[in-house]
Parts: sequence; C-alpha cells; structure tokens
Amino acid sequence: MKKALLIMLCMSGIANYTNAQNAIDKYLTGTNNFKVVGNASNGLLNPQDLDFEPGTNTWWVLNYEGNTGSVSIFFDADGPDQTSEFRRDSHAGHFMIRASAIAIGDNGNFATVHEIQNTNSASPTFMGPALWSTDTSIFARLEQSNWDPSTLLGSHLDMLHQSPFAMGIAHDNANA
Repeated sequence: MKKALLIMLCMSGIANYTNAQNAIDKYLTGTNNFKVVGNASNGLLNPQDLDFEPGTNTWWVLNYEGNTGSVSIFFDADGPDQTSEFRRDSHAGHFMIRASAIAIGDNGNFATVHEIQNTNSASPTFMGPALWSTDTSIFARLEQSNWDPSTLLGSHLDMLHQSPFAMGIAHDNANA
C-alpha cells in the first residue's frame, strides 16, 4: 500500500511538472504581440512592479524613484477609453521611498514595500510595508501637507515598521 501511494505521489508530481513545462514551452515558442500601453507621458518613471485592481480593468504601476516613489494608474487599461493618472503622495519620501513591489487586495486597499532600511529615524530599521487605499479620492489626495504636525502624514492608512529591505509582497486576505 505504501509503495503504491508513493508511486501515485511521484506520478502526480511528474504530471504537474509536465503541465507546467508545457505552459512555459508555449509561452517561449508562441507568437507574442507586444503593444505599448503607457510611457513617460503617462508618468512611468522607472516602473518597478504592477498589479491589477480586482473587478476592474485598472492597472496600478509602481514607479521606483531614488528619494520617493509614485504610481501611474491606468483606467480601462488597453481599452478604447484608456486614461491614466500619475500620483505621488506628499509623504512618499518615507511611505513609498524606493518602492519595490505592490499588491492590491479585493478590499479596496493596496500595499507597497521598499528597498531601504531607514529614512532618517532614530530606529535603524524604521521601514516596512505601507498600506494605502485604491480609492482615488483618497490616495495622494487627502492629508497632503508639508509635514504639518497637526495633520496626518499623507494618505497612507498604516505602516509596519521594523521590516526593511523588502523585495516583494502578495495579497492574501483582508489587509494581510
């Protein structure tokens, strides 16, 4: 019985590998048609990552910049009525600096992570994932102050500190 189970598991793994390899082969040998749907005129400044807003035809492209970060949002992406907006939060110098990855959830929020340890804080690891709203009336629109201590610091919703040098992020559930 154990031997039969082991053989079935091995065969299952081989079948999965073969299917995955076939998909890769099709991608590598198929005919690809490339179409430019955005460029610098859409605010693409060293694009680093992109994600798709669930349930919409909206792409969010994360721009990696030295001392800040930004997003180019494409509405009706690759459609006949495509438009785009460039957004940079007033506090992106901390909350989106050197942004390396973006992940959009199905709850109206997205997170970014950053390739940096610190942005001038007493703590040596004062960076980590930042949480934002995909609501374009909030993101890079609300709380756009000039470091006024009586207001919130930009439009980010939250930030997890002590988690620097992130290279990727994925959405799982809620804000996780």
